[in-house]
Amino acid sequence: MAGTLAAHGVAPGTGGMALFMLCLAPLVIAFMTINLKVRITNKRTGKSTDTVLNKPYAVLWMLRGLMRPFTAGINKEVWENHIMENLFPNNSFLEDMMDESEYVNYLTVHTSQAGSVPSVIVDPVFPLNGGNGLAVTQRADNVADWTIHVFFCGPFLITNAETVQLAYNKRESVLYNMEMQLRRVIAENILVYCAPTGTQLLPDGVTTNANVTRTSGIFNNDTANVVSSAAYTAGAIGNRLNFTLWDITAKKLEFDNLDIPDEDRNVVMSANAEAQLIKDMVATKYRESLSDVFDLKTGKISVIMGFKIHHRSKVMLYNNANTPVVKAYGAAGAATDNDCMLFWQKGALAKAVGDVIMYEQLGSPTQGGDVYSILIRCGATKKRLSEMGVSALVQAASV
Repeated sequence: MAGTLAAHGVAPGTGGMALFMLCLAPLVIAFMTINLKVRITNKRTGKSTDTVLNKPYAVLWMLRGLMRPFTAGINKEVWENHIMENLFPNNSFLEDMMDESEYVNYLTVHTSQAGSVPSVIVDPVFPLNGGNGLAVTQRADNVADWTIHVFFCGPFLITNAETVQLAYNKRESVLYNMEMQLRRVIAENILVYCAPTGTQLLPDGVTTNANVTRTSGIFNNDTANVVSSAAYTAGAIGNRLNFTLWDITAKKLEFDNLDIPDEDRNVVMSANAEAQLIKDMVATKYRESLSDVFDLKTGKISVIMGFKIHHRSKVMLYNNANTPVVKAYGAAGAATDNDCMLFWQKGALAKAVGDVIMYEQLGSPTQGGDVYSILIRCGATKKRLSEMGVSALVQAASV
């Protein structure tokens, strides 16, 4: 047989293959006319599903094993069904300010300020002033104005290909990042709006409210032991006196002397400032009595000297003037910049934050996809012109 095939120009061995194919043909034709019920298991989820393969697909499914040697060299690619999102700071401190969001749709908010307190006469002699009466005074009230600002993010384009080809929901991810970035910028601007100046007059109209003070670096409550560390804010150089428990105690005394309510006192501090404070608390000779406010297991401080602690990666910065001045949001880092802690009583600060307004243009013919942007209205203020109930502890330079 082989010789006969060779005589007709057919290679040896080919005849056997041809005969095999002739025998296989009836079976293939039979399978081409039937439906095959199979069970398919998802290797990722482990779930099995019964399905029916129609006619030609049944043959392909049965021969899938024969095809594997021919696909072994193909590299497989897959998109994970999630995306590693960006990280954003903790803005919990905003919850401990007065919420006046009902004013968020106005441009300017006017807050009335009570004028001077009335005088009191003890054991007056009647008739008053020998019958002539006392001079009549009228209280002059003041107004504190604050502005509602607009924060906008976008526009962002999401193409059709990104919608249908990616395994994760890019639209959801983009909108989440837009909103979180807006909230980060809003929070950091609010810190600047609420920063004390150290120049306002107290209600007596004479005394300056010295509510911007400097770190002492006094370590372990020992005035002979002053500690400093290298400056850590962007662009800053040199050393700064550390934040310590001594300084927190001084802030408590400052609030007490001004009759600031004990309830709802707060402080927000950066991670580096908190680390310096923890270092002092761990070393202090009074550390046993502080165990109820400092958790060594978590490394967190909850409340100290009556102030609820809020943690954030960073807060606002002050310059190095004799009376430090807060730096504008987004200002470039400078060699003399100083970190700070912001102290306040809840009734001394107010915020107004509007709803998240999303704009969308689906199927933009000019952009070739869907376009999104987000807007939030927001403002914040110190409630009193005197800045009572608000204070800052600013780093001091160290030689």
